Amino acid sequence: MKGTNKQERYVLLGNTIHFYRDKEPFEKSGHSILGALEYDKEEDKVKCHECGLWFEHVGAHSAMKHKLKAREYKIRHGLRFKSALVGERCRNNSILKQAKRWSEGDLKNDHKIASLRLKRMFTMKLIKNSPPVRSNHTPEYYNKSNSCILQLVKHTRILARDLGRTPYIKELKALGYNADMLRNRFGSMNEFMKLCKLNPVPRGQQKGQKGSRFSYGKKLLLKFLKGFYSGNGRQPYLSDCKRNRIPSVGTYVRAFGSWNQALKAADIPFVKKGWDGGRRAKKIKLRLGELVA
Repeated sequence: MKGTNKQERYVLLGNTIHFYRDKEPFEKSGHSILGALEYDKEEDKVKCHECGLWFEHVGAHSAMKHKLKAREYKIRHGLRFKSALVGERCRNNSILKQAKRWSEGDLKNDHKIASLRLKRMFTMKLIKNSPPVRSNHTPEYYNKSNSCILQLVKHTRILARDLGRTPYIKELKALGYNADMLRNRFGSMNEFMKLCKLNPVPRGQQKGQKGSRFSYGKKLLLKFLKGFYSGNGRQPYLSDCKRNRIPSVGTYVRAFGSWNQALKAADIPFVKKGWDGGRRAKKIKLRLGELVA
């Protein structure tokens, strides 16, 4: 096999061909990129991470030339264990040959080969200097899902440029970036925004975030209560909070200690809803008065 220098045009991710421009940017790994195989579609060759040359079967080349087994090669360069280190034509030919052998019965009755393969699968985790790598934590997985560090930073900065400000969690979620995923990988949203060279969003100003706390002051909270009382001619109830006509009850409890204390601070007369203040209660009281009389 002779190596040739070619410009990258495609990449192999999870044994699937993608355009390089659709998945860039990538992190460097050796003479190639981390978590992907650069692929020449015309000559059906894959670029070697160790020497930078192109071969039809990188796995065989790395074993003979660089003394690296396929498993060690994949761990070193962020590839999944299931990813093939060959071109697409070579991989398809291998699949067809294997299927033909199974259909002809060459492998069905060979229990020794099957047992050896099973034994090898279970002992692969015991190889020294080869820690187990989960497929959903490999750089190849992140590259395929457009969620490697460089891709996250690039797409977030583009979104911030279009919006003219730091994007909110809901806007990042529209790109497919979950807030929990970002916190698990970077520690916090603020750390991720610093990595993107953006100003972190102050706490309580995340638009559309479920359960977010808005930083209301006591004066503003009292203004909401007084405005509701003057506009509706009655005291606000908990149902008004649930319908988002005023801030939530928890916000008033954190600011004033209780809902009644908030009404008292706003100079709103407190009338208990239901038995004492409802029309049904008045009817029952009149009926009780008639029975007593």
